[in-house]
Amino acid sequence: MSILSDSIDLGLVEGPVQEKDILVERFIEDELVVIASPKHPWAMNERIEKAELLKEPFIMREEGSGTRKIIEERLKEAKISPSSLRIKMELGSSESIKAAVEAGLGVAIISKWAILKEKKLNTLRGYFLNGVNLIRYFSIITNPKRFKTKPMEEFLKFLKEFDITSIS
Repeated sequence: MSILSDSIDLGLVEGPVQEKDILVERFIEDELVVIASPKHPWAMNERIEKAELLKEPFIMREEGSGTRKIIEERLKEAKISPSSLRIKMELGSSESIKAAVEAGLGVAIISKWAILKEKKLNTLRGYFLNGVNLIRYFSIITNPKRFKTKPMEEFLKFLKEFDITSIS
């Protein structure tokens, strides 16, 4: 891992870190939401039921994506088999997923922070999925044995003090 080989000073990661020699500090909470076009029949809702999600063409992140892994884990916890989703396509970025959903090709699950602009422009709507915990956490990882330079300390301080809710 690059942190241990001193190739990089720090990293921001989603999900658990298996390497025991890395310092992991929880950084920020992120909530995933179901997204659809504002022309979708759900437009008047804030929440949708699990059964409603399973009826829709679904646009999923690519295999190996951390976001996909979280989505699949959270669905399983809510007794929804990821294989029951009607996956229409798999895409490799949030931007491509948003574009496909805006075009009315299906619905998806994505970070609420990723659709701030689209919500303001009314090109996408976000919905909470009843009975499914779609919270994930990002962590800061560092090598505790590595000397922290002043710029690194200042950047870590900035990250820890940053109020992401101020950009909503």
